[in-house]
Amino acid sequence: MKRANPLNLVRGIAQTICGSGATAPATRDQLQPVIEEVDRITARLNEFIDYSKPREPHVVPTAPTAVARDVARTLESDLEDKNIQFECPESEVQIMADPTMLRQVLFNLMLNAVQAVPADGHIAVRSR
Repeated sequence: MKRANPLNLVRGIAQTICGSGATAPATRDQLQPVIEEVDRITARLNEFIDYSKPREPHVVPTAPTAVARDVARTLESDLEDKNIQFECPESEVQIMADPTMLRQVLFNLMLNAVQAVPADGHIAVRSR
């Protein structure tokens, strides 16, 4: 049985508190670095885990835009905080890929995009 990363719980709670209308702006400002630090630590842990025990890909037909939309739901709070418009087409295109590995790649790319795009910006995912 695979155990969940407890850092995801910390990030989720911090995002929930930040997203609450009852949360004071000063508290939101204090929690934002917590979210960013959890993301950095998670990335480092993932690098370490991948280096120490690379897993074999399980390649199956995968819809990359469906994976991207799933990642966007995970990052929804971050997108809303910066009022970033996210665009991802409804596409039936399928590729042969490991969905878990593809999700991690798209998560990293999209999180980087959210961090790099200014407020009221736009992020688009395209496939062909």
